[in-house]
Amino acid sequence: EEEEEEEAAAAEGEAAGRATSSSSSSLTKDELKALQSDDSDAESDAHQPEKTVVEQAQQSSTPKFRASCVRGGSKHSGFRSNDVMACMGAGVRQVFPEWDISIHDYDIEVQGFFCEDSFAAAIWLGHEWRVNSRGKVRKGQDRNYNVVPLGDRRPYLAHSVPHLPRLRPSTAHLLLQLSNPKFGETLLDPFGGVGTVAVEAACSFPSLTCISSDKDVSAYHVACNHCGVARKGGWLKPGSIVKSRRWDARKLKLEDDSVDVIVSDLPFLNKCTFRDGSAKEGTSARGGLAASLSEMARVLCLQRRGLGGAGRATLLLQSRKLLLDALAMQTKTAKNMVLKEALRPVVIGGFPCVVATLDVQPPSGEARVE
Repeated sequence: EEEEEEEAAAAEGEAAGRATSSSSSSLTKDELKALQSDDSDAESDAHQPEKTVVEQAQQSSTPKFRASCVRGGSKHSGFRSNDVMACMGAGVRQVFPEWDISIHDYDIEVQGFFCEDSFAAAIWLGHEWRVNSRGKVRKGQDRNYNVVPLGDRRPYLAHSVPHLPRLRPSTAHLLLQLSNPKFGETLLDPFGGVGTVAVEAACSFPSLTCISSDKDVSAYHVACNHCGVARKGGWLKPGSIVKSRRWDARKLKLEDDSVDVIVSDLPFLNKCTFRDGSAKEGTSARGGLAASLSEMARVLCLQRRGLGGAGRATLLLQSRKLLLDALAMQTKTAKNMVLKEALRPVVIGGFPCVVATLDVQPPSGEARVE
């Protein structure tokens, strides 16, 4: 019955272009039809690689490149990211002296990754994120966060969802690894969007019940479609199920103590927000997040079924202060969410963000950051 409900929702979205034209995140009939076609051909497309930027650049008379660097950890002293980029650029020019350097209008990006005492260098294979000096991707579409880069695509998720922001599947997988879901547990994403987190969980971990929920009707229809593709394509891990629901994160239609793990990419307050109504009369972002946290505490178990210990939420968000303020504003119910460990600083799409790990506990406990 649940599968029939999701299939009906996906078909309804395709046939009628369900979202109203006044919504900035609505999908048209043609876009939903294209999405359906993209998903049905995703598996075969995965075995037909596109031309990489290196192959494209080789066809150019004088390829242009730039070097960039990302660092994480506390063991980097005595040098800057610019120093690393200068060394990488010099190394490329030593091997390819005919290549020109261009910070903006480049054909190839060589990127270095530092994580504590480990270093890796790589070349971007996809071209969706390369922005020139005019803010446009050279010889391609504008920089859109609804497109998944070439090396991060999944056969059970659409490569592009017009007008809807989405999380990279690899980022979703890292959040899932932090939450450590176990056999027989229930996982919820209350800000599920197009279903990336829940579908990635069901396709990566066995014997999980995964639920994606979002109140946006367009996102809900796309999530239903993704769940159906993963299910019919045989991509789910043994014993795992995934389903999509259209719920408000502040009013989840779930019983108390019914969820073991919550993993979610929270609104970044640009295209998506916690706010209701106008800026003057509606719910504030802090109030909306506080209500969502209280609802998370209600549905989370005090004792996880698979791992033991308290139910846990792993949340990605942009504002540390917003989270701390919302935690202080939680409704004083039987349970509340508290920070379990220090916030992890990360960068998502060029935006500085944090990953928060929260546990549910009775109100007698006090929130703290270790």
